[in-house]
Amino acid sequence: EDNCSEKRLDDINAKIISSKVCGTGKSTYIFNQKDKNSKLIYLPIGGEMTKDDLIKRIEAAIPYTSNNNKTKYILHIDLTKTKNIDLVKDFLFKLLFLKKFELDENIIYIRPNDLIYIELENSFNSLLNTYKILNLLPEANILLPDIKITRELKIVSTILYYYEKNEIQKRNFNFEKDVIKNEIESRQIILKYLNIKNPNLYQINTFVNVLCSEFVKFNSCLGFSPSVLKENAQAVGMTPEKAVDLRKSIIGYLIKITKHFTEGPYEKLIKNQKINQELYSNENKQKYINENLSINIDSSSFDKIKPSMIFFNEDERSCTIITTCNEKDKEFKNLEKVYYLQSTDFKNGKSNLYKKLRNFREFNSNEIFDYLLSFLNVSGLDEKRKKEILGSYVYTPDNFIKVILIRMRLRVKIPVILMGETGCGKTTLIEMASKLINKGKIYLKKMNIHAGIVDKDIIKFIEKVKSQIKHEDDKMYKKKIKEFNDMPEKSRQAYLKNNTEKQIFQGYMDEIKKREIWVFFDELNTCNSMGLLTEILCKNSIYGKPLDKRFIFIASCNPYRILEKR
Repeated sequence: EDNCSEKRLDDINAKIISSKVCGTGKSTYIFNQKDKNSKLIYLPIGGEMTKDDLIKRIEAAIPYTSNNNKTKYILHIDLTKTKNIDLVKDFLFKLLFLKKFELDENIIYIRPNDLIYIELENSFNSLLNTYKILNLLPEANILLPDIKITRELKIVSTILYYYEKNEIQKRNFNFEKDVIKNEIESRQIILKYLNIKNPNLYQINTFVNVLCSEFVKFNSCLGFSPSVLKENAQAVGMTPEKAVDLRKSIIGYLIKITKHFTEGPYEKLIKNQKINQELYSNENKQKYINENLSINIDSSSFDKIKPSMIFFNEDERSCTIITTCNEKDKEFKNLEKVYYLQSTDFKNGKSNLYKKLRNFREFNSNEIFDYLLSFLNVSGLDEKRKKEILGSYVYTPDNFIKVILIRMRLRVKIPVILMGETGCGKTTLIEMASKLINKGKIYLKKMNIHAGIVDKDIIKFIEKVKSQIKHEDDKMYKKKIKEFNDMPEKSRQAYLKNNTEKQIFQGYMDEIKKREIWVFFDELNTCNSMGLLTEILCKNSIYGKPLDKRFIFIASCNPYRILEKR
């Protein structure tokens, strides 16, 4: 191993995939090597792992095939830290040089046309130092992410294109037809509006997916369609031309808020990681601690939002407006018009929105709570039920904003990790948000992580959650069937007029299958199973096996700290 760093073996069908920072798309790069004649196999190696664990992972991931099988296999090894270093060294040597390894009574061979890609995690200690044998392999260092052209990216780039051309005021869009066809142009306009130097894949996906969700809701809001804005313009003292100009203002607010919460957390977190890595190898640690470790990465504080925000509610027909402007300011007056014009119900020239737009700093806790209920589209709760759900919890502008931002990410299935010191309210914030969305019912699946947790405990928890979900689904389905059978005959026949009973029942099940399953890992970074937890959160799989698409993962963690010597 001492001489490994001085040589390269280019005749081995294996390559190291690395990057200097997180989120450049190492896994995406490997996935893109696959074609119609090849099959990708994902094999995570790391964490709390014994020889038996390694054998089970390999058996689950790698198919047994005969040597004459024409399928080319691409083996994606996701290598993360583990305490059992010798076991991994032995596995890598047999895999790369002997081209075979034993699994109890079976032997798996790597054929000449099979490819091996070894993805290295970003960590304080380079895995190339831990496994020096890997230095013999060619390395691809991924500097910039490959931006995949998705439906969401096409929608966002189209809206941004017409926004830039000053044509967003003229019409609504058919997102199946009215999209930019040029892929290069689509990528360029996304990067232009994101406006972050060397953005990572997480930033790009968050910006695109969250903004797409908001744009789709904006496009479907009848009150903001050009024709309705023109029709109702006089009711708010505007000309039709000025009223449709508000469409561009709304898009501007959506871009601004999405960019703020895409850029802030990631940029500061990456900076913090770099400082900690430097700190790890810096001889004068105490001086470095004093100078650099006090970075605040919280960009979701209410005080950092200046001065206004617009985001669309869960009902997909209305929006929430948060402003701290003075009522006499021009911006406040324009926002007030947006607030009233989102309604399509005008009587005697007045909107049906009976409440005035107000400065958010004037809101008390109960008013903030009501605003949150409106955003989450939770209705039908009387005052008694509200008090039961709230208990002693008090909503402030800060935790209101955090719930909004969490929900905006979870809408598009972006995992959320809350970072903060122990006892600052991370867990309670998530529990309360889950209770509100489910009108007081507890559907949150929570696992408390600690130093004694290993991979098999996490897998056991996920299996338990899957069993609970099946039980809940069955219970909801039976309740729906009973409600249908208990209907008066006339009402039931009205349902059966256009659909068969089988179709109605299948519709019930389809609706149940749409519900979100929130899975919360509390104190995520206190155990040694970060490899598995990263796969679960980022890939929605366990050892390469996909999980239920309804799973939405949330976690909390403590900030990294160097312990000072006394």
